[in-house]
Amino acid sequence: LPLLPLLLLLPIHGITRPSSHSSMTSVDLTGTRMFRALFQYLPLRDSPNDQPQLELSLNPGDLIVVRGEMDEDGFYRGEMMDGLCGLVPSNYVERVSDAWLASTIPSSSREETIDPRLDRPIQSSLSHMNRSQSPSFQLNVPSHLSSIAHDFTTDLPSSSTGPPPLPDSVCPYPPADVSRVTVTEIKETDTPRVPWPRDLTVEKRLSRSCILSWSPPEESFIAVSQYHICVDGNVRTVVPGNYKTRALVEDISMDGSSNLSVRSVTSLGHSPDAVCTITLGLEAAIAPQHLRVFNITPVSACVRWYPSNSNSDHVISLNAVKVGVCPPSVFQVQVQGLSPSTIYRISVRTKHPKAVLEQRPVERCIDFKTTPKIGLPDPPSNVQVEVGPQPGTLLVSWYPVTTQPKSPSRAAIHSYLVYADGRNIAQVPTPTADHVVLRLADLSDDPPIFITV
Repeated sequence: LPLLPLLLLLPIHGITRPSSHSSMTSVDLTGTRMFRALFQYLPLRDSPNDQPQLELSLNPGDLIVVRGEMDEDGFYRGEMMDGLCGLVPSNYVERVSDAWLASTIPSSSREETIDPRLDRPIQSSLSHMNRSQSPSFQLNVPSHLSSIAHDFTTDLPSSSTGPPPLPDSVCPYPPADVSRVTVTEIKETDTPRVPWPRDLTVEKRLSRSCILSWSPPEESFIAVSQYHICVDGNVRTVVPGNYKTRALVEDISMDGSSNLSVRSVTSLGHSPDAVCTITLGLEAAIAPQHLRVFNITPVSACVRWYPSNSNSDHVISLNAVKVGVCPPSVFQVQVQGLSPSTIYRISVRTKHPKAVLEQRPVERCIDFKTTPKIGLPDPPSNVQVEVGPQPGTLLVSWYPVTTQPKSPSRAAIHSYLVYADGRNIAQVPTPTADHVVLRLADLSDDPPIFITV
């Protein structure tokens, strides 16, 4: 950073006006950098640490002076413009470049605050023990950093003084480590999967109606009794299962946007609308709709969307890095291999030859944060049951867990529970315990079949 602007940001406790022969190099600037907050950070809500009171609260656009390197937990030691000091999460801030700082601080403001010749007093009172409540230069926060857009179809707020918003293809987060990231389809296992129709096509489009055709489900042992043709989730037409897979759908508003879908109805229920759907209308979306993230864990998250065209592939990207391609009729996946307590931007892009020619957005994105790595501990290993040292006893032994943090961490192990056929029979209140002796008389009449620790 330039030397003079940086002097504004350093603590001024004890600084005196230098003489004409003093050297400005007496200020130690080693390892000092300027960072800018990208997002809001509330330690009591967002911190993965046990002592959030040691961290600074951040708002988008806040400037932080950082000294030293990042610690092993990914935090900097920083100081705010009002003099508050504390830990700063590295994934919530970005380093400010010299060019940005020069363009953000007006030259007149710099000349007023610090005279390059140092032949007149600095405007701020150096004898005051508390620093100014605000920086001594104008702060122009870019609009794309002051508010996070969760949808590429939503216009970002415009700013007459800040730079133009980031384009849709630019992600504000650093590239994700995708070496361990996998994308798998989510399949409902609790209920049988109903076969679904394929290759939905609009054969003819009229002013208020259209003719649809589709292919029957692939070979399946479940018979299709009928097809339901729906508009925005409401059934408009019913076609028997043994009829030709073709239907006329009337009373469609072509001025706006309508989702047309075909369900196959069987004795087990009907297929989801998202596996065979298409969007029509002058305002029809090309990008996927209703994107959402659910079941977030420290290392995984589930993603679901409603396709604008179920015949298209969909490209999944994480922080602007491609991690997978979903074939047609896939509308929900699980992303695994993520890092705990990390902000991600996941995007789903429609991959279709015609999508390249469209002026409308073909991609939607949403931001989420994985949960901290505080959850269920690892189970004890090598559990064994042997004849006890005294008659009528059982010796249950195991290897204690050593991968969990120690007390006073919230994730520390404090005891082991022993179950016999699902019933709790003993508790060993020691985190390093590796065995327990059970009396058969304390159990039921019959010896237990399963011992669980």
